[in-house]
Amino acid sequence: MAKSEGFVVFLSFGGWCFHYLPFFLVGRVLYFHHYYPALFFSIFSIGYMLKGVRLEYLKIYVLACVVSYLLYSGLTYGFVNEHFISKLKIVPTWDY
Repeated sequence: MAKSEGFVVFLSFGGWCFHYLPFFLVGRVLYFHHYYPALFFSIFSIGYMLKGVRLEYLKIYVLACVVSYLLYSGLTYGFVNEHFISKLKIVPTWDY
C-alpha cells in the first residue's frame, strides 16, 4: 500500500470513527441527522474499497443496495405498515 493509499484509508476510517463512535455514549434518542457526517465517510470508504472489485461483484452490490433501499425507504420516510416493518427487524432490540 502506497503512502497516499494509507492516508486515504486513515482519513476515511478515522473520520467515520470520529463521527460515529461518540453516539454509542449518548443515552437519548438519535435521529438520522446525527449520523450524516459518518455516512459521508462510510461512502468514501466504500468507494475506495470497491475500486478494484470485478464488475460482476459490483452488480451484486448495487442490486443489494437497491433492494435494501426499497425495503427500508418506507421506514425512513414515515410510510410504515407495522406488519411489514416488523418483519424487517434485523436486530430484535431495535425499537420501531
